[in-house]
Amino acid sequence: MNGQVAPRLLWAIKNIPQLSKAIEEEDALFGCVDTWLVYMLTNKGHYITDISNISGTAIYDPYDQNYALKIMRLFGMPNNLKLPEIKPSRYDFGRTDKTYFGAMIPIASLVSDQGASIYGCGCSSKGTVRLTLGTGTFLSYNTLNLPHASISGLYPTVAYQESEKKVFVAEGSSTDTGPILDWCKCLGLFDDYKEITTIIQSVEDSDGVFFIPAFSGLQAPFHDDTAACGFIGLKPTTTKAHMLRAVVESFAFRVFQLWSIMLKETDSTTNVFRVDGGVSQCDFLLQLISDLCVVELECTSNPEMTALGAAQLAALQTGFWTAEVCESQRKINRIIKPRLEEKEKYIKQFRLWKTSVERLSSWY
Repeated sequence: MNGQVAPRLLWAIKNIPQLSKAIEEEDALFGCVDTWLVYMLTNKGHYITDISNISGTAIYDPYDQNYALKIMRLFGMPNNLKLPEIKPSRYDFGRTDKTYFGAMIPIASLVSDQGASIYGCGCSSKGTVRLTLGTGTFLSYNTLNLPHASISGLYPTVAYQESEKKVFVAEGSSTDTGPILDWCKCLGLFDDYKEITTIIQSVEDSDGVFFIPAFSGLQAPFHDDTAACGFIGLKPTTTKAHMLRAVVESFAFRVFQLWSIMLKETDSTTNVFRVDGGVSQCDFLLQLISDLCVVELECTSNPEMTALGAAQLAALQTGFWTAEVCESQRKINRIIKPRLEEKEKYIKQFRLWKTSVERLSSWY
């Protein structure tokens, strides 16, 4: 899928002459965003990346736990491409140059978006599940010290590493969530995010309207980056409320799909998701996910657990906070319980939605 770094990097090497020339002359450094930030903040003193960031690029092999040199050769990438040294998420990454902030501040944590969220939510034991509803939807299942080998496309990535302890997760994603709601607001389907649930519940159902959330294609289990985004089933009786309900229902259907894959491929017995992200403020969406997946949703009082997780790793590394303090910061402000009778009602809707997805698959 074109969302991975590997095919994008290959495109850049083949289509940007200055880059290919710089690589040939060994005057180009590859890295993730964290690599560039540390490189610049330390005045080019450190050329590194953390394992959680590099493990999601498709040029890191989670089974060998090193750069996937065979895959890179398969892609036709140059042998002399410079790669950053891989470090744990908690580490002494150096100090910022004094010219930036007036002091040499220690850089003690580098961690991916999802890894930081998983850490902040406290999903550190095997079998725990974290659901983020933000820019995208990410469902992550903790497999502890072993990467998961998936046949449906769950991505085996490292959530974070402390000292020698690596925590792997099997991750399924649906790329477009928050941006689709922003788009709906621009269309005039609602004015304020707080009113989404009220608008949705003003109608009994979606009136046979379905939405395919595919601005960036469809990820697992479809793996179709040529799918189109759109509504199916619009009719003269369709209102804005029906359309908005169809959009939000599609988010829940994608989570249900990903969870069904995880149940099929793992030995999961969990009945709880820990939930964060800005879109988790939508009560209707959370209740529908709970009903379909038959799990309790533990919603944090702070939806932005990514920032907290990154801060906790840095604070632990520097001794600013203890593990007990970090644990006390994880507060649950509400628990949503599943309604089994509602799942039976929605299964038919889910099957019809899957049929509508087929209509817009391979569109481009």
